[in-house]
Amino acid sequence: MKSIEMVIHPNSAKVWLERKGTNRKLSDRIVAKYAQDMTNGCWEINGESIKFSGDVGDGLVDGQHRLAACVLSGKPFTSLVVWGITDFKEIDIGKSRSIADAIQIFSNGASFGNCAFAIDGAFASLLSYAMESKQRFAIIVTPFTHNQRVEFILKNQELKQILPEAQQYLVRGSTLRPATALALLWVASFSSYDRTEVHEFLQAVRDGVDLRRGHPALAYRNFLLGSALRKRIITNKESFRAALSAIVHCLDGTDLKTIQTAGEPKFPGVPPSYIREKLGI
Repeated sequence: MKSIEMVIHPNSAKVWLERKGTNRKLSDRIVAKYAQDMTNGCWEINGESIKFSGDVGDGLVDGQHRLAACVLSGKPFTSLVVWGITDFKEIDIGKSRSIADAIQIFSNGASFGNCAFAIDGAFASLLSYAMESKQRFAIIVTPFTHNQRVEFILKNQELKQILPEAQQYLVRGSTLRPATALALLWVASFSSYDRTEVHEFLQAVRDGVDLRRGHPALAYRNFLLGSALRKRIITNKESFRAALSAIVHCLDGTDLKTIQTAGEPKFPGVPPSYIREKLGI
């Protein structure tokens, strides 16, 4: 094998893709995300390489999404290029490093590391709310790169303030999802509401004690339990949007018997445009 650092231009990327041979299925969603990073000047070299089984340009075995993004964006990018790989059956079969993994690695403290997955899910819910996405499984495309998302999370003062309050909800296996609880407190931190009311709602959902019919916390709890009984997958974003449906009624002091849809209600006093401004997107 041989390797070299190269600036790859769209014309070269297009030719390499045309001669790539058999690869896994190309994801348009991932290509669009990478292309946006390249367009915004956020793409960074990190040691990942474009790999070929033959000479440079012949037999592409890894890197098709990056090359396709280069073509789509029309922007060159710098990458390590490796060629002459004779055994490539182990390429790209491992687990990708998630935002939660990066938080655990770089947080340098248990206050973040022990709830990294909840933080990751809460931040994704916050982005979903800010971008007003209604799709259950959508990857929210924003100007954030992977590193910028991690850096934002680790430096965010509102998150640092509410994490101690949220610890009581960061328990796996409870009816209330840790990521949803954290996301609600995170949004509430931008509002003029006393977070005591938010805590009362979250505790009612978590404990399910003495809830009368019509109580918004009971409606949300039944939504979660009913979905579990039907073995219907609830994403963190969907769980958060359904929680918004309930907490709007709870803060307004109105009844709610069932949650039939999610995504329309907004947290009182915190429109998505305000969250977009706070996130810088």
